Amino acid sequence: MKYLILFLFCFQKIFSAQEIEEDLLPKDETVLFVSLGSHCEPAIQMNFHKVRKRAFPFDWTFVSGHDNFIKILKEDFQNFFLPENLTLSKEYGWIINDSYYHMDFRHEFEDPAAEITDAVYLEVLEKSKEKFQKRINRFRQLKHFEGKVIFFKMANSFDPKHNVWHSYYEPEITSSQAVELRDALKEYFPGLNFLLVIINYNIRASESIEGFEDILEVRVDDQVTHENDAFDQLFNYLDSTYFLLVKEISLTF
Repeated sequence: MKYLILFLFCFQKIFSAQEIEEDLLPKDETVLFVSLGSHCEPAIQMNFHKVRKRAFPFDWTFVSGHDNFIKILKEDFQNFFLPENLTLSKEYGWIINDSYYHMDFRHEFEDPAAEITDAVYLEVLEKSKEKFQKRINRFRQLKHFEGKVIFFKMANSFDPKHNVWHSYYEPEITSSQAVELRDALKEYFPGLNFLLVIINYNIRASESIEGFEDILEVRVDDQVTHENDAFDQLFNYLDSTYFLLVKEISLTF
């Protein structure tokens, strides 16, 4: 029941929010917030705090396993959302599973309770493929962004029993993984000025991630409501620490 509530809450947030799909990055922003997953919580929090200005490929996806995410960057999305790697399953709503990168697309159907015919599935695949290609292109454009990018990467809170990729279950982002991800981002975005925010769960994180350049760790409670004081404190901290940049963000869509 917990995961059904979580799925439906995320679903409601996605389809009630305005998805900003302009092809280009905003020219009037000096800071961009970008979610790297591993699930939809970072994008939900960015929407709630009104700092999510563009949609990117990992906003509403579930990427299972640190190595799989690094693989996506290393391959520059070469095998992202290819039809031959996709299968459809129904668990807490319709889910498209990607067997190559071991990731899920849990929010591609407007009615998660409806029956899906082959024709509907093919139509969704076509629309989603076009959508993700735009978001991938936008993600690549960050290489030329002259401001600061704040990446959010959150640990996996899903119970392995409710995850088809349970063998890749990683409930905690370790310091070594954070450093490897930071270095992969530096390789993918040479010269980009960015901060990598690692979000771990209080009850699961065994080590603190401290003393690494361009990495900030935040710990939050593991709960379904999405109401978490730690996120408010995080955005307040970012606003005060990077005030000269963040103050210029427009707080309305």
